[in-house]
Amino acid sequence: MIYLDTSAVAKVLIEEEGSLHVRSLFAKDGDTLVSSRLLFVEMHRIARRDQLNAADVDAVLAQVDLIEISKELMTSAAHLPCDARTLDSIHLATALHLADSRIRLLTYDTTMATAAADIGVGLYSN
Repeated sequence: MIYLDTSAVAKVLIEEEGSLHVRSLFAKDGDTLVSSRLLFVEMHRIARRDQLNAADVDAVLAQVDLIEISKELMTSAAHLPCDARTLDSIHLATALHLADSRIRLLTYDTTMATAAADIGVGLYSN
């Protein structure tokens, strides 16, 4: 199971370093791709900012199991014992909520990666 943050998913639609790797994850079967429902908002905001097609965003998001943000997740995010930014905290709390020891976070954000390591969320590497 691979937990995707926005820095990774954006690479599917925006050509950047790492885009080929992320696109390959979306192209193959096998790993379950998951994220917070927050990803929906973040990706559509990126689409607006970068003038991307919203339908393309929706096609990418259709391949990701989006976890709803509950009151309990928000409380967990607020109390994480790390120095994560607000939205990163919601992503990390969601990853922890899945309670799957095999889950790995795919991020291209070094601050997010550090916060994940601080609270015991494993990082995905190819």
